[in-house]
Amino acid sequence: MTAFSAFLASQAVLDAFDMPTAGLTDAERLRTTLLLGATFPLFPLLTLGLGVLLRGSAGAITASLAVMLLPPMFGGLLPADVQRHVLRYLPASAWDNVTGITSPDLPGHMDFWPALGVVAAWIALCLGAALWALHRRDV
Repeated sequence: MTAFSAFLASQAVLDAFDMPTAGLTDAERLRTTLLLGATFPLFPLLTLGLGVLLRGSAGAITASLAVMLLPPMFGGLLPADVQRHVLRYLPASAWDNVTGITSPDLPGHMDFWPALGVVAAWIALCLGAALWALHRRDV
């Protein structure tokens, strides 16, 4: 619902400034919007796991924003080999590959199913580590 709302709001803004707009009739645009809407609820689980591990909401929010926002921002400055072998396996890059945002000609490109597996592995790792830490603590 959020992805559709954001898409419709962006089209209204573009239309207000007499810029070209696009509908959801294009299959690729519809696929991206649907996948964004389907995967949005997954990433709060990553932050939940970090929150349990770090025992605080401020640390969890900072850590999750650092993991999700910093690599895509500064990843383009790194060599193509690092982008190909390291950055594409981080959560934000894998999510961009799941939704189809990453262009196939970029070094960080991955196919849909492996990218979905990477996203699932990150979420399972965070929640599994949080569950382990929760059982190991006294309080």
